[in-house]
Amino acid sequence: MPSDPSRLSRRNALKCMAYGGAGTLFVLSGGVLTPMNLAMAAEESYRAAKLGKPLFVQISDTHIGFNKEANPDVNGTLNQTIDLVNGMPQQPALIIHTGDITHLSKAAEFDTAQQLFSRLRSAEMHTVPGEHDTTDATVTEYFNRFGKPSDNKGYYSFDHAGVHFVGLINVLQ
Repeated sequence: MPSDPSRLSRRNALKCMAYGGAGTLFVLSGGVLTPMNLAMAAEESYRAAKLGKPLFVQISDTHIGFNKEANPDVNGTLNQTIDLVNGMPQQPALIIHTGDITHLSKAAEFDTAQQLFSRLRSAEMHTVPGEHDTTDATVTEYFNRFGKPSDNKGYYSFDHAGVHFVGLINVLQ
């Protein structure tokens, strides 16, 4: 993410999400949505506060159940992310998880994810499934835990703080 927050663009938002292993904080000021690496926002809370009001935190690819060299402690990584979010001076009321909550769509992986997510202090959490969340043919494990807002379709929309969000899915049919 460039050091100059006035240089906003879709490309910079995507870079921020790519570099933000923990997640991305999105702040809203004057109708402008600004992304900020979650770890940077935690370290430089004064800078995040100057950018605007925290609107939501986006996390993705937690891959609960994965334990290979790339990330041998995915539970620890998610716990660190949760600690960063919970430690923010101004809590975002919304968390969005954009897929791959689990690694192999196993019931135990979803159980662990739900247990970890329960530590979040945010009032609202929305998810869309990733391909790793849908490896069971009926997507039962994902839908049993996270399918209610979408009526078990995986895609839906909702409003939050005057912003309309659309959760899309590209991993089913």
